Amino acid sequence: MQKKGFTLIELLVVIAIIGILSSIGLVALNGAREKARDAKRKNDLTQYRNALMMHVNNETSNYPPLPTSTDGGSIVCINNEGDEYTYNGGSFSTETNNSIFVENGEIISEYLAVPLLPPESNDDSSGAAYYCYDTNGDSDNDDCNNFILFTQLESGEGLWYWIDGEANVGTENNAHDLNKCINGGDCVW
Repeated sequence: MQKKGFTLIELLVVIAIIGILSSIGLVALNGAREKARDAKRKNDLTQYRNALMMHVNNETSNYPPLPTSTDGGSIVCINNEGDEYTYNGGSFSTETNNSIFVENGEIISEYLAVPLLPPESNDDSSGAAYYCYDTNGDSDNDDCNNFILFTQLESGEGLWYWIDGEANVGTENNAHDLNKCINGGDCVW
């Protein structure tokens, strides 16, 4: 009498097929996770924009200026741990405080219950781990009549997503172009 069952080769073929299908599924899942984190980033920046608009409508005709420590071209950013930094020359450096993002900032205390933090990404040293705010005014005067909020997207090969005070949205290839936008360039206003 002959026993019925699978041969070793048949089992190895089945295991190989399951392994290939699993790896295809994981690649698709990682892409979906990146897109979900990017959707959260876009939504969070929209919420910050709405809070800034409420601030302007209720308090003043100008947006909050950058803190004194960021004068000279730096931009204020918050990372996914709630720490605030300045962005200048392509790097996130000097820790700062007291802008729109931190707990005692003008926007957080009145129009948002808690700071909205960027989701953790595959590369937390990239711009995808930061939300940034820049304005066309500075802390020495009160002429901030427009602003830009931006972050780097994980999907889309490192594009930077931005939204401004007039609800314009878009993407740029690098953050340097965004700095040009806020300072009189033609890509935003």
